[in-house]
Amino acid sequence: MKYLLIILLSFGLHSCFDIIEEINFNENGSKTFSYKINLGKYKFTLDNIIKLDSIGKFKIPSEDEIRADLNVLQGKLNKIEGISKASCTADFEYYIFKITGSFKDVHALNKVYTEIYNFKRKEKVPLIEAYSFENKVFERREKDPKTNIFARNTFLKENQFTEGKIMILARFPNQVLSVSNLATKISKNGKAVLTKCSAAQLMKKPSTINCQVKLK
Repeated sequence: MKYLLIILLSFGLHSCFDIIEEINFNENGSKTFSYKINLGKYKFTLDNIIKLDSIGKFKIPSEDEIRADLNVLQGKLNKIEGISKASCTADFEYYIFKITGSFKDVHALNKVYTEIYNFKRKEKVPLIEAYSFENKVFERREKDPKTNIFARNTFLKENQFTEGKIMILARFPNQVLSVSNLATKISKNGKAVLTKCSAAQLMKKPSTINCQVKLK
């Protein structure tokens, strides 16, 4: 996923992609996570780009190399205590990439989130506490950067990311009583919440997706 996003940036193709996060707390007590990135709108372009050896100094990975990296990540996730059935898949026909699995508690889920963030990065970060769940209150949170990413990287233009969609979905076995984020919608059955924003909003102000969900 990281490779293909770099390719999109290189060609100025970064306005249309979907990233969907799903966290499920099921009625039977099981818990699952899913992170999906959909680059299908660039299928024709990516079909041609992935055949190249390189773009400038950036080597274009083959499908086999991307799958190999996903297998490594999958192995790392399955070694995390409290994580099971972790799977990292790539669909090169429609350019859809998914990371899924089951988790015992939010501490294990935070380890998954951190492992994904740190994967193939030279500078690792400590545990990212993106999720918490106690006393019937679930929270999804991100910290804002110290400086605006668009100001720090002048080659990135905010209006180029306005059409990229970010969707954060969480499902619960109990009714939702309230949400702290005004942009968060509660489902008709009252047991799921959805927060949407553009990629530009998330990059500029990650706390845009922050939400505290109180359950019955």
